[in-house]
Amino acid sequence: MPSHAKLSPSGSERWMNCPAAPHMEEGYPDSSSIYAEEGTAAHEVGEVCLVKNLPASSQIGKTFNKCKLRPKGFVCDEAMADSVQQYLDHVRSFEGKLFVEMKISYQKWVDKGFGTSDAVVVKHKGKVVSNVLVDDLKYGKGNLVEAQDNSQLGIYSLGVYAYLKKKGYKFTKDTVFHLAICMPRKNSITQWDISLKELLDFGKKVKAAADKVHEKGAENNFNPGPKTCLWCKARFDCEALKKHNLDMMVEEFDEFDNALEEDIELKDPRKISAEDLAKIIMNEKLIKNWLAACCARGYQLKMNGEDLPYHKLVNGKQGDKKWNTSEEEVVESLDFLFDLPEEDVYEKPKIKTPTKVLALLGSERFSKADKETIESLYSQKKGRPNIAHVSDKRKEIVPDFDFDDEYEEEEI
Repeated sequence: MPSHAKLSPSGSERWMNCPAAPHMEEGYPDSSSIYAEEGTAAHEVGEVCLVKNLPASSQIGKTFNKCKLRPKGFVCDEAMADSVQQYLDHVRSFEGKLFVEMKISYQKWVDKGFGTSDAVVVKHKGKVVSNVLVDDLKYGKGNLVEAQDNSQLGIYSLGVYAYLKKKGYKFTKDTVFHLAICMPRKNSITQWDISLKELLDFGKKVKAAADKVHEKGAENNFNPGPKTCLWCKARFDCEALKKHNLDMMVEEFDEFDNALEEDIELKDPRKISAEDLAKIIMNEKLIKNWLAACCARGYQLKMNGEDLPYHKLVNGKQGDKKWNTSEEEVVESLDFLFDLPEEDVYEKPKIKTPTKVLALLGSERFSKADKETIESLYSQKKGRPNIAHVSDKRKEIVPDFDFDDEYEEEEI
């Protein structure tokens, strides 16, 4: 069984609003990031602690989630333990039967719909359920995600409802579902309380949206926007999104054809109506991400030796200078070459950086031999290649296909 359903809870904001999205995403591989993998490690810490009724601090020093991006895994440190503990405290504040990493199915509403809920607490008397907590840990510290009207949590709750009902539990009109998102690194715990009726009404919306995805012609039914496109796998190749973004930014769409020869004319914000301004602001992150993706695509073309009109490859900002030998050897060398006393080399408790030492010495004190000697004590990564307009004064460079270890990582 694949790890994610085609119409997954995590992608529900997308497919519930853009029927074409799941069709566009077919053929695109699942991808991850070091941040997502770190989040998986934090989830594993939480799972162990909930199952064994332990504090998160008990896992400090232990390794979790050995994966392709981090073969040695992630070591749970004090910061991770403190964050996970906030999640544990919230789950444990609810009275009832605890289910950890509950495997759920929401096939009643979505064909082949399945997923996993982080933590579920069911308060019941006999088989009659009065309260259900559906708690979701989000370890990221980027965009704040809140529980209110969150479709992912809603679908999890539908799956929890179906699971419990299959196990013989009964629900009444007074049953309350508490849908919570815990984002400890954003100092945020939010909760959305809904009745059984409200949950089942939401289920009708989920089913209607899923049915639209399977309708004839759904692959052409686009609805680009901040909720639907931000994490869509096909966002870099979507013509509907491209037009949506350009319509937001460009006064005359046809002018884009001449943009290589002359600047695109953007709307003067002072002349934009309040209604249009609101739409643009609402799409801020989407537009920024799209522009970043365009730059990344252009960069990749140049790194592959392909043509990108009016642009060239240049070296980016160099990395920080770092000592590449022991502190003792640095101190001895500086004392021998420049009579620089040890107390001038340190900023307690650490040795000063090469940049600060060089500034302290002043370049006029260097002979050629001295310069070569002190440069042998530190290293500095070159700036990562980047794309720039041909008018940029920096020298054009030839792509180096083995740059990963040699160059400083720099955001494109």
